[in-house]
Amino acid sequence: MARAAAQELLGRLELIKLQPQYILDLGCGIGLEVQDLALRYPQAKICGLDLAQDFLQYGKNQTQEERVYWLGGDSRILPLRSNSVDLIFANMLLPWVQNVPVMLREWRRVLRPQGLVIFSSLGPDSFVECQDKNQTGFLPELVDMHNIGDAFVTAGFVDPVLEVEHFTLTYRDQAQLQAELEKSGMWIKTEHPQLEPNREGLYPLSFEVVYGHAWCPGAKTFKPDDHGIVSIPISQLRK
Repeated sequence: MARAAAQELLGRLELIKLQPQYILDLGCGIGLEVQDLALRYPQAKICGLDLAQDFLQYGKNQTQEERVYWLGGDSRILPLRSNSVDLIFANMLLPWVQNVPVMLREWRRVLRPQGLVIFSSLGPDSFVECQDKNQTGFLPELVDMHNIGDAFVTAGFVDPVLEVEHFTLTYRDQAQLQAELEKSGMWIKTEHPQLEPNREGLYPLSFEVVYGHAWCPGAKTFKPDDHGIVSIPISQLRK
């Protein structure tokens, strides 16, 4: 499921006029999307960042391009200079992060003017089969699309665009369901909820996938008037 969401984000980048010089893939895992981004933007330098060092090492072993970098770190405290990134790619990262507002402010810091964030997340209609049975201890943070948009605006981004897609994956047995979702990082804990099959003996699991992007404001200049006085609107002053 996470891989399908990543492919959707990559497809949306085809429709956006952007030629980034430096790309940051947050929560890159083993680097599948890092490789996709390298193909999509052959002139860009790309950094894959993740907390899991074994994932990063695997990605490094699979990708030998000199313009691809691998960095261990926290998406809430990025070891990067301010105004140094043109594109942030964050596939299915938001559900696993505590204190999202802090993280978004950090993204805003490292993005250059007119830089782009493109991301996917999970909405509250995900895993309803487990929620109905009050087996929610393993679930990630499921945030409503509108709250995500508000958080981006509060962090200083502009023109956020968010969409939601609902779909259901159906499994023949619960062991297969658990194995696939473990590989994609969908389980938080090792203990799994006990689901019941439907009338056909299958195990459905619902997902609400949120897709979105938002822009870093462009740099604005304020020219002096005839008397050499520069007037800056209050709305442009940092709070």
